[in-house]
Amino acid sequence: MPDDFDYAWLGEFIDNAPNWSEEDLATARSILADQKRTVTEAHPRDRRNREKLQSVVDALERAIETHGS
Repeated sequence: MPDDFDYAWLGEFIDNAPNWSEEDLATARSILADQKRTVTEAHPRDRRNREKLQSVVDALERAIETHGS
């Protein structure tokens, strides 16, 4: 689980999606793949954690779509 600094960085990174370089886009896709795997591997009964992890997936997917628009 990322610490608060990592989440702060990720939030800033996502907010800057319209200005991403191709390298940034590749980074976002890599983080998205890792995060999806983390959601899949999370314990099914740990709903709170799964929802938190899924919210990162959703935010990354929206950011990638925003970048492509």
